[in-house]
Amino acid sequence: MNNTLHPLQQISFNHANQAYVVEASAGTGKTWTIERLYIKALLESSQPYDASLPLSVENILVVTFTNDATNELKQRIATQIQTTINTLIVMNKQSLDSKDDIFLAYLATRTEQFEKDVTLLSRALQNFDQSAIYTIHGFCKRIIEDYQFECKTPSEFELVTNKGRLIENLVVDFMRSEIINNPQFKGCIAEVLSNLEQLFNSSDFQQSLVEKISAKLPKDMFELLDNNYHLKYNLSNVPASLALLTQSELSEEDKRQAKAQFLAYLMQHLAAKFPAVNELSGVLSYDDLIQKVADSLKANLINADSSSSNILADKIYQQFPVAFIDEFQDTDSLQWQIFSQIYHLQQSNRRGNVVVVGDPKQAIYRFRGADIDTYLAARSQIGTKLELKHNFRSHPEIMNFVNQLFSLENQNCTSETSFLGSGIDYSEVVAAASDNGLYLPERHELNALARNNSINVEFSDAPVQIVAINGVSADERRKRLLMAISFEILALLKLNPELKGKIAILVSKNSEASELVKFLAKYGLKAAELKLGNIFATSSALDLYHILLAISDLNNRKNFMRALSTQLLNLDLASLNLESNPDNNQFELLQQQFFAYKEIWERQGIISLVYHLIQDVITNHPQQDSIVSHRELANIWQLAELLNKQASKLHNQAELLYWFLHKTHDAQTNLESDLDGNNEELVRLDNDDEQIIITTQHKAKGLEYEILFCPFFKSGIKLDGTYDFNYRRPFFSNFRDEGGMRSELIMDTTLGTQIIANDNKEAHRLNYVALTRAKQRLYIYLKQPTITKSTGKYNSNQRPDKIGELFGYVEKDPQDNSHKLFSYANFFSDDPSLALKQPALLPGVAVYNRNSLREEDLQALKFTSPPRTDNINNFNTMFSEFSGQKVYTRQSYTALTTHGAEDFDISDYFVKNEAQQITAPNYRYSILSSGQLRGASFGVLFHSLCEAYPFSQAQLQQLLQQENLSADDEHDYPAQFSAMLEETFSYPLIDDLCLRDLRERSLHELEFNLLIKDSHSLREQIADLLARYFGDAHPFTRSCRMLDKIEAGFLVGFIDLFFEYQGKYWILDYKTNTLTNYAHAKNHLATESQLVESMADHHYYLQYLLYLVAVKRYLEQRLGIADATELLGGAVYFYVRGIFTEQLSSGDGIYLDTGCQNLVRELDLLFRGVSDAE
Repeated sequence: MNNTLHPLQQISFNHANQAYVVEASAGTGKTWTIERLYIKALLESSQPYDASLPLSVENILVVTFTNDATNELKQRIATQIQTTINTLIVMNKQSLDSKDDIFLAYLATRTEQFEKDVTLLSRALQNFDQSAIYTIHGFCKRIIEDYQFECKTPSEFELVTNKGRLIENLVVDFMRSEIINNPQFKGCIAEVLSNLEQLFNSSDFQQSLVEKISAKLPKDMFELLDNNYHLKYNLSNVPASLALLTQSELSEEDKRQAKAQFLAYLMQHLAAKFPAVNELSGVLSYDDLIQKVADSLKANLINADSSSSNILADKIYQQFPVAFIDEFQDTDSLQWQIFSQIYHLQQSNRRGNVVVVGDPKQAIYRFRGADIDTYLAARSQIGTKLELKHNFRSHPEIMNFVNQLFSLENQNCTSETSFLGSGIDYSEVVAAASDNGLYLPERHELNALARNNSINVEFSDAPVQIVAINGVSADERRKRLLMAISFEILALLKLNPELKGKIAILVSKNSEASELVKFLAKYGLKAAELKLGNIFATSSALDLYHILLAISDLNNRKNFMRALSTQLLNLDLASLNLESNPDNNQFELLQQQFFAYKEIWERQGIISLVYHLIQDVITNHPQQDSIVSHRELANIWQLAELLNKQASKLHNQAELLYWFLHKTHDAQTNLESDLDGNNEELVRLDNDDEQIIITTQHKAKGLEYEILFCPFFKSGIKLDGTYDFNYRRPFFSNFRDEGGMRSELIMDTTLGTQIIANDNKEAHRLNYVALTRAKQRLYIYLKQPTITKSTGKYNSNQRPDKIGELFGYVEKDPQDNSHKLFSYANFFSDDPSLALKQPALLPGVAVYNRNSLREEDLQALKFTSPPRTDNINNFNTMFSEFSGQKVYTRQSYTALTTHGAEDFDISDYFVKNEAQQITAPNYRYSILSSGQLRGASFGVLFHSLCEAYPFSQAQLQQLLQQENLSADDEHDYPAQFSAMLEETFSYPLIDDLCLRDLRERSLHELEFNLLIKDSHSLREQIADLLARYFGDAHPFTRSCRMLDKIEAGFLVGFIDLFFEYQGKYWILDYKTNTLTNYAHAKNHLATESQLVESMADHHYYLQYLLYLVAVKRYLEQRLGIADATELLGGAVYFYVRGIFTEQLSSGDGIYLDTGCQNLVRELDLLFRGVSDAE
């Protein structure tokens, strides 16, 4: 082949039995080429069984990676067919200059076949809805449906994204049979469960123990061989055992072994159960589709010899004699097996015409099972490699920078030692982009803008700008990074508002995107996260979930705070402190607003709730303070519709929230998959009004942006790293060695290190994808690593961006200066331009820092848009049709204990202004009398500190600084809070047991659901029960008789903390209410007790009784026993202010109930709708 020619000129379909690999670097016109090759195939190819018959669109297979790419290809190919028809008609009448257009030149060679070509293309266009353009999953689904007999599949099956739910159910079965009810663990079940919680406590997501264990299992656990499922992973290096789970003290190595042995034991259990359960389920997952086709092709061999005829492969080949396989660098061994068998690509007798298109430099989906080594092996076996060498996207100086940065020679590599992966070369690409006429502000204009706003900053207008981010701490560097990005964007948009929608920021993870959106909004900049996949994978979905979770039970302070801080509500929690105005009642107003939402939800349904929520967001937030984009509004409304539809199938809010949580979890898991799925769950497109697009590097693949900011890059992976959850031994991995692909549970350090080294090379391929998205301007941000003063070495605990290595970063030596192009240390010197060793090789590259940038500089350029007058109307139009019908009724403990619309004194977290109610006692800590810590603010802050305890003094100071609390002339907040927390966690609760002792034996935030069967007099029945145990005149009984009617339905809540002590299970809650006297009260017998009165006023007695009912049921379920009453210890309510008084007596602040077991048992029966006599 002549490598100076374009692949379009080299590939011919006039002759069958040919295969090509086309390698297309970023921006080199890959889709342009596929469109025209497709038309060449239509015009030149013929049916394999009759050379006189042409192919139709049904016979040309096109397989690409994502749904988006599939839809784009369909549209673009159809458009190109129509354009080609028009061109042929014109060429038939007059000659066209085809000197600079290779496709036009090709058409010019076919003028004598004008009528035939126009007829073929017109027929193709007419039938294009039958075109065979699929994702790999869509293609395999088509094969299974067309060849059910050969694939041994039922005529009807349900297609699911994955079988995670089925696996989870099997894990539940395993936990019940092999853990909870295992005689081996009798007497030590608490220890076993505690150990499991520790072993699998690596997720940042809200998950149960079963979900955490399931998440650690490999998603490709089973493989299909001869139509039977077998365990894919080799576990021979680990004994399957549960023995280590019973040990009370486990070293780090013991934990590693215990986890591996547990997983091996569990997977053997799953391997025995899965095949039968899977067959009964009647479902196929997307991965099953590929496995089914690959296994069926093997099974249909006439003889064992792979060169023999294959019945199924022959049929597929006859159906699709021409194939284009796009994005082939993201293939795996099964996919290669499918296509190589159909087209005999590994054999001498090849058939058909196959064009494989890919770029190994853009192989970034190993986490989805893609195997770059399979691509490299396939490329070698196919043999004929062609290249696209001209970049039509990026500015020439951007292209030159990329060529220099990724040059193997400049990075001191060979093909075998390539930083992109062994065997992956980098071929220099020729810059061929033309000027698109976009106006970008020039340097003198930008500097004039700065001077006119009293900003002492120099700008650059270089196509490539490398910005050094200095700072002594990670927080300082983070703030400077966000400020630098915002400042640059503000300046560009000030001088050219037409750049709106042409600016993009790439991130490495979703949390960075949310952080950017919120930060940019402070300066009037609208940004939207571009995630045009599943609606449940958007930040809008997580925001709405957290808001609904808080509305469902406002007794949970943490959920309420999280809801307030969501991007949708965008409240600055620090501003809710009472430091500037002791009478600030904003907290209570927000509570009232959320209670109103609760009422709307319960009476009118989820649609009505969301309608009022968004109306409040738009109305209450001024344009300059909070920006809610049309994208977010559209997302929220789409979610509301889906939630409303699902609510009609469920019984209560708890079930709906559970469904919502798992939908977001599944969507996040499959965020990068873009698998075929439910169309109503795909994000709907609308006319966004955002100025800035934010997307992940993975999602940006295949896209391009005029102005590109790259502030975040993937960090390096370390074996057993603190943040590298997926690479902590034991972990599962598919890897290749001399013997081929292997799948194992990795325990060996050497093997684990080798696997991580290969995965770290994928990070550099992701860097290549990121930087090649830029068209006219590219900003790269390098962050200064921390150097430990005592050693002069880089801090080993930090996680620097992997891209730093391409600029000369050497982990073991901060002074290393061996890089050919860059001096890494100089990026963070007073003159960052010294980092360029050979500036002549890098024209159009500027290096600088933004150390002098100030907050007021950004404020000077802040956008202040006019008030949004049309949003409410647009919003009302969007929400014009919704059902106000009530879907179901549910309530929480909070709903039970709220007497009316005016009673919001509902819990210890949110109390009325205490100064208006009682006179506080004298405290030993002055901050408890501080105006900054009155009422709600102290309760919220103290609970937060208790949740974060223990911590270092530095961490404590940081937490307090977030609340604008530090040492001053009057109060030393860090010192006093530190002392108070030490007292709190050391104070005796029961006997000598204190909070500090509970850290290893407690469970936090146990969610529960109690079904209350229909009873018109439930309140009176509960009150009568209390009267029998406490007496009719007792405050608890009197308080209960004042409750509103308790409705039937689900009672939902969260137990803050429950624990085991001396074989009994207790619930504990700590309160921050202010009383005049905190004398100890036990078993509600104390007279004239303010603790008892407080327990009655706030209905805490009912709270702990309900919680104990939930604990009783939980123990009965987990332990498999009929009645757990005897396992209940009781309830402890810890009024923490009581231990800080000047006149402290033993037991002050402790309300203790150790005699409520039979009451809890009767209350449980009452809720079940039966009496004790039954």
